[in-house]
Formats: sequence, C-alpha cells, structure tokens
Amino acid sequence: MFLSRKPEILARAVRAVFVLMLSLSTLFVQAQQIDLSLNDEKLLAGESILIPVNTSEILESDAVIAGEFEFSFNDDVVDITGVETSGTILENEGSTNYFEGTDRFSFAAPDTISGSGVLFYLKATANPNASYFDRTDFDIVSAMLNEGNPGVSITNAEANVEIKGVRINPDNNIDVIEGETLQFNLQDDFQAPITWEVSNPAIASISSNGLLSANAVGNIQVKATDAQGLKDSTEIFRIQPANLQNLNVSIPDTSEQQTKIIDVPVKVSDVSGLQIKSVQLDVRFNNLYLDLQEVLHAGTKTDTWGDPTVNIDADGVEIASAGTAALDGSGNLFLLRFKVTGERTGNSNVEFQEAQFNEELIPNFQNGSFEVEPAPSIEIFPADTAVSIGNQLQFQVTGGNGTPPYTWMVDDNSIATIDGGTGTLEGVSRGEVSVNVTDSEGFSSELVQVQVNSFDAYIDTVESINPDTVEMSLNTADLSSHNILSYEAGFRYNTDKLDFIGLNPAQTQSAGLNIEVKDSADVIRVVAAATSAISGQGPIIKFMFKAKQSVNDGDELKFDLKYLRFNEPGPTVPTTTPIPGYLNVTLIAPPSAPTLQAPSDGSADTDTTLSLEWAEVTEADEYQVQVSKDQNFSTLWLNQITTQTLQELSTLDFSTTYYWRVRSLNAGGESNWSSTYSFTTYDGLTEAIDLVEPADGVEDISIDDITFSWNAATLADGYQWQVSSQSDFSSFVRDSSGISSTSVITSLDYGTQYYWRVRGVNAQGNGSWSTTHTFSTQIAPPDTPVPFDPGDGAGQQDTVLTLKWLETARADSFKLQVSEVNDFSTVLIAETVNDTSNTIHGLEYTSQYYWRVKAFNTTGESNWSTEFSFTTREPDATIPSLNSPANNASDLDTALTLTWSDAENADSYQVQVST
Repeated sequence: MFLSRKPEILARAVRAVFVLMLSLSTLFVQAQQIDLSLNDEKLLAGESILIPVNTSEILESDAVIAGEFEFSFNDDVVDITGVETSGTILENEGSTNYFEGTDRFSFAAPDTISGSGVLFYLKATANPNASYFDRTDFDIVSAMLNEGNPGVSITNAEANVEIKGVRINPDNNIDVIEGETLQFNLQDDFQAPITWEVSNPAIASISSNGLLSANAVGNIQVKATDAQGLKDSTEIFRIQPANLQNLNVSIPDTSEQQTKIIDVPVKVSDVSGLQIKSVQLDVRFNNLYLDLQEVLHAGTKTDTWGDPTVNIDADGVEIASAGTAALDGSGNLFLLRFKVTGERTGNSNVEFQEAQFNEELIPNFQNGSFEVEPAPSIEIFPADTAVSIGNQLQFQVTGGNGTPPYTWMVDDNSIATIDGGTGTLEGVSRGEVSVNVTDSEGFSSELVQVQVNSFDAYIDTVESINPDTVEMSLNTADLSSHNILSYEAGFRYNTDKLDFIGLNPAQTQSAGLNIEVKDSADVIRVVAAATSAISGQGPIIKFMFKAKQSVNDGDELKFDLKYLRFNEPGPTVPTTTPIPGYLNVTLIAPPSAPTLQAPSDGSADTDTTLSLEWAEVTEADEYQVQVSKDQNFSTLWLNQITTQTLQELSTLDFSTTYYWRVRSLNAGGESNWSSTYSFTTYDGLTEAIDLVEPADGVEDISIDDITFSWNAATLADGYQWQVSSQSDFSSFVRDSSGISSTSVITSLDYGTQYYWRVRGVNAQGNGSWSTTHTFSTQIAPPDTPVPFDPGDGAGQQDTVLTLKWLETARADSFKLQVSEVNDFSTVLIAETVNDTSNTIHGLEYTSQYYWRVKAFNTTGESNWSTEFSFTTREPDATIPSLNSPANNASDLDTALTLTWSDAENADSYQVQVST
C-alpha cells in the first residue's frame, strides 16, 4: 500500500528489511552455500506483479527448516504488500509471515525443504502516480538460513524495478515541409497495436504505422497510445511551406588583418517566386574585433527598396528594409562595412540573432566566422644605435610578415637621410632621428632611434696567439682642430679572462696629460686633462692586460666602449659614436693522453683479427698507435699514425700476448703515452670434421631412428649439426648446437634426399663446415587401394567375375580377399597379384560375397581397402518340353491352348507362333 508521508521522508528511499531467522532444534553440520537472487522487473503504474526470490539447489542434507530476509526499496515507486508461496519451494511448507510495517519475511517449515528455483514470491504493486521510467533498486539487505548454516550468498542483490513508459521519436525540434512525410516511432515499453492521431487533421494526417503526411502549413502535434494505455505526444511543431525548404541567409567566412576596412556580405539563397517584399535582420558580432562603420545596400538585391533602417548597438546591428518590388534570384542583401580593430586577433563569429521575411517566413541561418589576422610585424636591424656624421648605416628588414616592397623614412632629414628603397642611412648633423619602415599594405615597424655624432671612437680588434700580455688601443679622429683640453672614457672588459695592468700613454695623444684611471669591477674609467689643446694623430690612450689561465682557445673577448666624451658637453663640443673592439684568442696546447677502451687490459682468447679502440681526445688531430710483443716496446709489431679512434689488426699469431699503447698529437705537440694494455689471442678454431655415418650417397634409409656420427675434431668443445632437404641449407630439418659426436633423428619424410654437415665449435668461434654428405630415405608405404568394379552392392554378377581397383601410388603388388562374411573371418579366395584386377571362379549363383584389396611395396603395406559386396545372378532356365498340341498335329480348332512342361529356374516364358 502507498502512504502519505512528509516531503522529507518521500525524498529518501524507504529501507525495508526482511530477515530470515532459522531456529534449529538440532546441531547442524557445515552445509553448502546457498545462492539467492532477484530478477529485474518492469510493470505499469498501479499494476501488481509477483517478484520471484530465486535460490540455487537446496539439498535435504542442508536441513533447511527456517529463514529470515531483509530488503530495501523505494516505496514511492513500488510497495510490497505480502508474500505468495503457491508454486514455490515454500508451498505448503509450514508457516510464513510477512511484516509489512518492517518489510520483513520469515518462514518455519515442519520438515526440511529442498529444491531449486523460486523460493517464494513478493507481492509488488506499483504506485499509480509513478511517472514513466521511475525506478528503484530492489535490494536483498540480508538473508539467513538455519541461523547461518548453510551460508547464503546473494547474486544480483540490487535488482531494478522500473515503471513502464513509452516515448515518441522524434518528439522535439521537428522540421517538416508541406508535402513531405515523416516517420514517427513509439519506443521503450510499448505494446502493439498503437493508435496514432494528430491535433489537426486538416494540417496533417498520420497512418496506423506512424507515418505523418504534411498536407498544409500550420501547427500540429502528434499523439500515440499503445495497447496498455500508455501515451505520449510531441511538442507542437510547425509544418513549413514547401517553397521555404531551401530559403537560406548566410554570412561567409572571412578574414582580414587588423586596422583594415572590409565589406562583409549578407547573402540570400534563390528567392524567386516567394514574393518577398520585406526583410528584418539582427546580426551579432564582437566589437572588440570588429567596428561596424555602415550598412550598404547599393548594388545588392535590396538596392531598389531605398535606404534600410539601421540600428547599431554595442555588439550588433538591426536592419529592416522593405519595398514594393518582390526580391528575385540569389545574391547579397546588404554589405556590412567593418573596420577591423587593432585590439584582438583570432576568430570571432558574425551570426544571425534573428532573420525574417514578410514578417512570417523564417529562413535557415548559416553564420560566418571572421578571423582577425594580426597586423604584420616588421622587424628591422639594427635596433637603437648611433652613427657619425658622413658615415652610413645600413638598415634592413630581418623578420616579421610585412609585404614588400618597403619604404624607409626618417623624421628629420636635416640630421640624417635615408634611401627609401634600400634603407641606407647617412649622418648629416649632430642630433637624434627616428627611423621606421612601411610595407606595401601601409603597415609600419616600430621606431628606431639613431644618435648622429661628430665622429667615431673605437677600440682596435687584436688577434693574439697564446697571449700573455695584451695591449689594446682607444682611437678617434685627429682632435687638433677641436680645442680639446680634457676627455673621459669608459669601457667594459672580461674580468674572468683578463687582469688590467695599467695605461700606456707613450706615443698616444695622451702623452704628457694628467691621467687618472679607475678599474671598478669590469669597467675601466679614464679621465685625462691638459693645459693646452690635445693634438696629433694616433691612439688616444693604450690599455695593458694580462691573460688569465682561464683564457681558452677561440675566445672572443669584447672591449665594450661605452663613451668617449670631451670637455664639458656643449653644442660646439664634438661627440663620438662608440664602437667596441675584440681580442680574438688562439691557444695551441698539447693534447691529453687517450684512454684505451677495447680490448680491455688482459683480455684473453681474442680473435686474430680485431680492432683497437680508444676514447676520442677533443684537442687531438691525430693518434700514434704502437703494438709490440714486448711490453717495453723495444721492437714494434705496429707503429701507425691515424686520425681515427680505432686501429684494425689482422693476421695476429695464435696463442700470443701483445702489448699496445696510444698517444695524441696536434700542432701543439704530443701527449704522454696512454696506459699500456695487453691481450692474448686464442688457441685457434677447430679443424674440419670427417663425417662417418650415414655414408655419403646411401639410399633407401629408414625414416626412423637414423644415427649420425662423425670423428672428433681437435680443439672442439662441441659441434653444430645441420640436416636439410635443400642443398644450400636455406631451410633446416635440424639445426642443433652444443652436441657431442653423435645424434639421432626420427620421423623424416619418405622418398626424400637429405643433406647434412657438421662443424666444430669452441670459445673462439665456429670451425669450417665438413664436406656435405647426402642420403635418401625409403619410399613411403603404398596408398590404400580403391575398389571400383563391380560397384559396392552390385547385383546380377556372373559366377566367373573380374574384380577391379584403381591404380595405387607406390604399390608393387596387391593382396585380394573374397569372403562370404563381411568380417572376413573366413576367406573364400586369397590371392596376391601384380595388376589392378583379378578374375575369380567358382562362385555360387544367387549368393552375396564381400571383397577387399591391400597394396604392398618394399617399405610395407597399406590398410585394407573399403569392403565392397556383390550378389551373383540366378542360374539360366532349362529348355521347356512342348506338350500340346503334338508336333505336326492337324485339323485343330482355330481357338486352342498351347501347353508345355515346366522349365527349371524359369520365371516366365516367351511364346512364338509363326505360319
């Protein structure tokens, strides 16, 4: 039964507990495990069914007389009202009690119960207010028999109980055009027959099998009822006019670069004959990507309608237009003129929020995707820099995705000029100028700042080999005409590689000046002053450095001049463009000694052909390799120069110890010798083997238990033995290694020529193969003969008869047996013949005989053939004696009877009368 409950109670599944308590009066021995299970069930809302509780085999020896169960289920879906035992194991088996309040069940039987199948039924009733497809887990929480013996296991403890329901498919988003048909189906738990109906038969009709025919434009709903009274219906949908089937508005996918102007068309499919005289559109777009400038209609399908009404908002535009002439054909309705913003890149949709023709016709939408491509980046070189008056500086586009040709510009031609086509800049006067470049699409690069100075200041670039003390010069123009009384300079150098020793003003423009120098971290600052103007040519000052041990070959040590300034800055005081200098170091040092790798020191049993290998020394150009039988290398077996890190050796002596060493060579000298390694060659490979048996060329060998033997070989630890049916040993019948001087093979193929060979094996490797010997196996026993004449079961055979059988492969002779019994326990005829037939005599008339054949050759015999039978004919009839009328009788009646005596073995008679 279904009870009214508080909402919070109805929201949870009611647990119902069935407990089986078994009260036993005797002490039970351990019994088998009993398996209980529930089935998944479906029922209609309000329907009552019996749910079986199933059990595996309960034996008499289990002594089950009582039990308790506990279940859980959701009584909002189904309720249990009791238990039914009719037709179950518990039928007429004592008392049963179902406790509806606690949902428990117990039974107690007067005697032990037994059997398998349904233990009892639960009476279940579905909630009449349950919805389609409501379900509950129906669980056996616990079960006990005889207070726990036998034990109980539960299979499918959580069965599903579900309310039956039906669904129409399709039931929403239904699209159908006037004049079309659409198939509807009823799904899930329906039972035929199904009754189909529509809400308005004037709009559409539906057949008994659910096929809808759309007859007119309008709104419609489809309903279905099955034989159980289950019902479902679709949402109300519209049957559209036939001429709208292909009506479509679209915005094509488009792309454009940032900051560009682009016209995006709004297109319409062929509207001929649709009498379209008005259109309303709502198009949405992202104004972070696109800025709508205006809506154009000139040259479009709506050109004759006049200007459209346009309402542009933050993220879209509403367009309305109408005219007296109906639209015709396909093409553009409007053009949306966008300016692509510079804020975002990537994809943004341009899509219809709404579209309508004649205030009632709804077209299909095809929205567009707009890809905003980034404005081209134009990378130029050099970056912010400086140049001196009269000097040139070459600019170039080094990267990005601008579109050539490029046009170069400066913002002040009085300070510097630049060739617009080539990018060659020339300093004109002191000051700062901005440089940029524009591509053919009008996109510009970032600005580069160029400082134009009076002249250059630079540090020499010096090439030094194995440097110890290095002198670097600071240079500039002749200062005689500039009335320079003081200067200051600063540059950075590599303190990890160099130590600053001091200045050398001799033979420089600083000779005789008061000079102060400060070496702070990696920056050297020099301040110099004079009582009269500095004049002359040559370096301003020289700097002395000492190379540290950390200097490496190939170092390019930069002297980064930061500034050279004169007097107090002013418009008449010259400025300089600082240019760095470099110390390029070349170090040549002897290489390090190599590390020997293979063979390892003290290696034994090495091959007489091997490779000496050592680790590469990076600074080495070549290697000297020495090999000697004397560990003092007083005499040399090999003295070789190579550029490789290995040396191939061959024709070494057997059982000999060799010593070897390597040293590295380059332009700086040679390394120490490596460690001395030794190796000892092996004793040698085994000699060729002499094969013993089977003898070469022997024929007709039995295929079973063939023994192969050969003579022992000096130095052999074992042998590799190969047997093949191919003379080139491309495949093997047997390929065995590590065996002794004999081996046995069984089950070879009949009538086959085989090849075999052996070689010795030891730790040094494989010896030479023996001479290949051959042998041939005996032919196979013959096939079983096939009798064919007379055929099996043939009748009416003569008592002298030729028995025949088919030619038999590999048969030399045949044994024929004929018997009057099918088991041939007694043999009437037994003959050996060389042909495929034999004539037998002495057979009895009207008798059945059995016969069979066996084939023989030098190898053996076949099985008996299939047994055939035949039956001989009856004997010939004797000649009858004529009785009446007598011979030569005359004056006889024209109607008379001819008689004759019986003939032996006759079945009938042939009578002939002639005139």
